[in-house]
Amino acid sequence: MQMILKYLFIILAVIASPFKLMAETIKDSVTFSYSYYSDNVGVEVLSPLIGLQQRLSEKWGLNASIQVDAISAASMRRGSGNVTDTVIMDAVSGASGRGGYDDLRVAPTVSFVYEDDDFLFTFGSYYSNEVDYETIAGFMELSNGFNDANTIITLGGSYETAKWSPIMNRALVDDSKTQRQLNASVMQLINDSAYVQVRGSYIVQDGFLASPYHYLIADGFAQFDRYPDARNSTAVAIQYVGSHFEDTSLHLNYRYYKDDWEIRSHTLEANFYYDMMDNLTLGARGRYYTQDGAEFAKPIGEYSVNDDYIVSDYKYTSFDTVTMGLSCHYKPGFFEDEALGLQLSYDYYSTDDNSYIKNWYGKSSIEADMVTFALTYDF
Repeated sequence: MQMILKYLFIILAVIASPFKLMAETIKDSVTFSYSYYSDNVGVEVLSPLIGLQQRLSEKWGLNASIQVDAISAASMRRGSGNVTDTVIMDAVSGASGRGGYDDLRVAPTVSFVYEDDDFLFTFGSYYSNEVDYETIAGFMELSNGFNDANTIITLGGSYETAKWSPIMNRALVDDSKTQRQLNASVMQLINDSAYVQVRGSYIVQDGFLASPYHYLIADGFAQFDRYPDARNSTAVAIQYVGSHFEDTSLHLNYRYYKDDWEIRSHTLEANFYYDMMDNLTLGARGRYYTQDGAEFAKPIGEYSVNDDYIVSDYKYTSFDTVTMGLSCHYKPGFFEDEALGLQLSYDYYSTDDNSYIKNWYGKSSIEADMVTFALTYDF
């Protein structure tokens, strides 16, 4: 479920003109959003978020937010496909669902922004706490505009450390995980109505990279998932944004990912926006994702107790997903300068049929709905 929420819980940004590459970053605003996620395997997530942007001086600004995910996993299945109230499984985003009980994740983020003409520097920290999983991360990013800000180069990086505290009686040899990530991008204005951006990332992970709750039951044995304790991955993406007809814009994105577990993935995404009125923008989007499985992932019935690695989580197997969504951004004009913005979006997500999903959840595929409402006020 981690992959689902990682994509779906992106709150829609305020829709603005995409063609001024170095738009003003530091401003005074407050945002409230509320997301609801529900799928056919019994997972529900309520996710409110409050965010604040505050200009501290002419060149410095503050961004702060706190998000809470209230998770309910009413339908739990064990690796054998038999329903049981005592099974503990990894329900959502690295958090454990607990046999029908709620789980709560609290995640504050704080960052500072320095802006001087075409130069932008951002640094901050992220923290996430759940009943059994704690994460803390630091990040920074440098951007600079060249050629009258028609070209922007960005470099960034992050360091994250996490620790498991399983709520069942399982002692882990290594209960920690670290991740280091480097990012780079180049954005180029093509003309006054289009730009292209190329992005790249390199990620290094080590430590306990499985879930402590996932396990496989097969003929004659039962084993928890076992993965390698290191993983290196690379991702490259290209995005095109253009406005070829009046009051419309088209965003196209392609991403390629590979790692040393031999997972390869391709992502295609398209977003279309139409300004129906000066204060009303409608959007439609579609996303297709496909990946190959890890080199150590086998058909479920072919594992043995002596295998070095064992997988029961479908996210490390071959599968495809499709996401389709609609959005609406409206500025009602209650305040001067259209300071209030309202956003509403709906997304539908589905995987293809997968034997690992069937084995764990008792369903052949996962289908999910998500609704997000967001309110932003510039003051």
